[in-house]
Amino acid sequence: MKELVLNYKKATDNQICAQFLDGLKKLNTNDLLDKAHDVNDTALSIVKEIDDCQIPVNIKLRGKQLEILQEKIDEFNLEFKDLKQGDAAFEGNKESESKIKDLIASITALLKTVESEKRDHNKV
Repeated sequence: MKELVLNYKKATDNQICAQFLDGLKKLNTNDLLDKAHDVNDTALSIVKEIDDCQIPVNIKLRGKQLEILQEKIDEFNLEFKDLKQGDAAFEGNKESESKIKDLIASITALLKTVESEKRDHNKV
């Protein structure tokens, strides 16, 4: 094919152009295109199969991420419990006591929401 193209570029008369066209006809481009489409179909099929194989890997990865998240949530809960105990022993002014109590109340509400969503998710 490269040789035909090079000859065509150098061609100055009709005879060489005719030889180029004959060479293209001998290559049987329709058969080549059919083979190329078959190879493309095979490649797409393989990609689809490989994608299906990635699902267990992704599930395992997400499972590990959920374990790490749960560890962080557990650590946060322990720290929050310590904060509430520290607040019970804290003797500050009314303003600081009020701010701490408001903060604890808002965090408690968020934790309840998270726990509720976790229970709902575990039902699925």
